[in-house]
Amino acid sequence: MSLVTQITALAERVAEQFAAISSRLTPTGGSPGDVVTLSQQGMYWDKPLASFPIFIATGNTPFNLAMNFITVPLNTVVQDSHDGWDQATNTYIVPQDGIYEVQGRIRIQDGMTLNTSVGIGIDTESIDNPGFIWSQTPGTVSASNASRYTLVLNRTLVLNTGDALRLYGYWDGAQQEISGRELIIQRIR
Repeated sequence: MSLVTQITALAERVAEQFAAISSRLTPTGGSPGDVVTLSQQGMYWDKPLASFPIFIATGNTPFNLAMNFITVPLNTVVQDSHDGWDQATNTYIVPQDGIYEVQGRIRIQDGMTLNTSVGIGIDTESIDNPGFIWSQTPGTVSASNASRYTLVLNRTLVLNTGDALRLYGYWDGAQQEISGRELIIQRIR
């Protein structure tokens, strides 16, 4: 047998074995645009990750917190790569199952009531739960801080398609104006 014949036969066997192996390496299913993801559980089809960040919205119009859990309105959408913001309900409708990093910020209006409980949450419901943190405004102020106070919350959440995520707050007093707020949501996996 000539060297050319031997090389050709070897190449054909390698091609057959590669075809048999590659069909086992690629998961079945998937849709156009999907990507193959490898994890400890094996390979599977997944939607490609969105650009980062996925959603940023702010608010600076006057808004009052009071003695109940209130979804905080955000009037300026800076970035929304998947058109998930529902202005009517002030919620972000999650476009894809995944793990998300979220950050919320509420700035209390200058001249706030001192020594008062206040809180911020990011979750699918406006309730007191592990997604809500409590804080206490300062008991005294000086000329240098002029009773300025900001709450910041960072969370990592497992969310499902269709979950309605919101920024919410609570003021343990008659009512208190908040002057600024922000919500940032990004899918990390």
